[in-house]
Amino acid sequence: MFLASGDPDMYDGAKFSYDGDFLGYLGLEDMGIFTNHDKGVMEKISEMVQRM
Repeated sequence: MFLASGDPDMYDGAKFSYDGDFLGYLGLEDMGIFTNHDKGVMEKISEMVQRM
C-alpha cells in the first residue's frame, strides 16, 4: 500500500483497513506499507512502480 500525505497522522484509517480488510478478510499477501511526506512523492512512487 502506498500512502502519501503532508501529515503523518493521516494513515491510521488506511492502516486499519489494510490489516482488517485486505489482509484479514480478503487474505491478500502482506507486501507492506510505504509512507512518504515529501513533496513530489507521487512522481517518486510512479518511478518506483515503473521500475518494478
